[in-house]
Amino acid sequence: MTDQVEPLALTRDHGLARLTSETSAGQLRVSLQGEIDLFNAADIGASLWAVHHDADSTVLLDLSGLTYLDSVGLALLVDTARRFALERVELSCLAPDETAAGRILRLTGLQDVLHVVPVASHVTGQPLPDP
Repeated sequence: MTDQVEPLALTRDHGLARLTSETSAGQLRVSLQGEIDLFNAADIGASLWAVHHDADSTVLLDLSGLTYLDSVGLALLVDTARRFALERVELSCLAPDETAAGRILRLTGLQDVLHVVPVASHVTGQPLPDP
């Protein structure tokens, strides 16, 4: 008889943004939807920090549901990547080019800082590239 771990799911609303996390077999996927700006960035940051403890060593941050991301939101993402690295938690982000997050990350050159991975790699189950 094998022990199966049920996925753990959590949803938190932050004004115009929603954070959903799901953990399965030590893998944490966090999805952000809506808008991240000055008014909710601190709360979202606190939620990201709280849920990262559900991961063994990797977090996949799905930004494809974001419709707006201002400079405070970008700073939040960069700070989150820095804090996770200090905790030895590998952060990868999904941000397709055609999405709001994908466009702003490409324009600012932050794809490498945030370890943006190709959507095809995630969908096909191919290993994520090394950060």
